[in-house]
Formats: sequence, structure tokens, C-alpha cells
Amino acid sequence: MNPSEMRDKVTIIKKELVYDPNYGVDKMKDITIIKGLRAKKKTLSTKDYMRANSDNTKVAYKFIVRKIVRKRNIDESMYLIHKDKEYEIKHVHEFEDHMYLELTCQEVN
Repeated sequence: MNPSEMRDKVTIIKKELVYDPNYGVDKMKDITIIKGLRAKKKTLSTKDYMRANSDNTKVAYKFIVRKIVRKRNIDESMYLIHKDKEYEIKHVHEFEDHMYLELTCQEVN
């Protein structure tokens, strides 16, 4: 993997239930885990679905990111933000050299 191919910036977030003292209820809140992470984006596959006289297309993307040695690891419970679009992380695969991660994602509608 050539590091110069990683031209896209992504942010990894996690959605958590947080108590809001102003309203006295629990609300879902986005917690930023990693910001400004460099990635390479590829379209993986396209699946077409016909449902109730409407066409829906689900596209799977693959983001390749450098593995960061931090306390927090990237997992399937997190989301990826790229160019103001939110992607749900479906699968995390570590490369054999242990330097990069391959994130299989699907855009959230």
C-alpha cells in the first residue's frame, strides 16, 4: 500500500446514549473517536433491490486506513464520516502486515 493513495479524510464516531440534564432524558449523541484519519475509498459492490414499486440501491464501500495504535480500536459499532456522509461500518479486517485496516462500510440513508 502506497501512503500517497490515502487522499480522503475521514472521521470515526460512535453513537452513545448520554443523559441530558437540561431535559432529564437520555439522548443519542455522536462521540468523536478519531478525527482527520487519512483513507483510500473504493466502491466494493452494488446490490439492487425492487421493493414496493421503487428501486433502492445499496452500495458497499471499502475504506483502507492506517492502523493507529491508541487506546480505542475501530469496531463494527462505530460509524465513519466522509464528505458529510455517514457510513455504517459492517466489517473490520486487519491486513497481514498489521499496518492497515480495511473497513467495509454501507452508506446510512
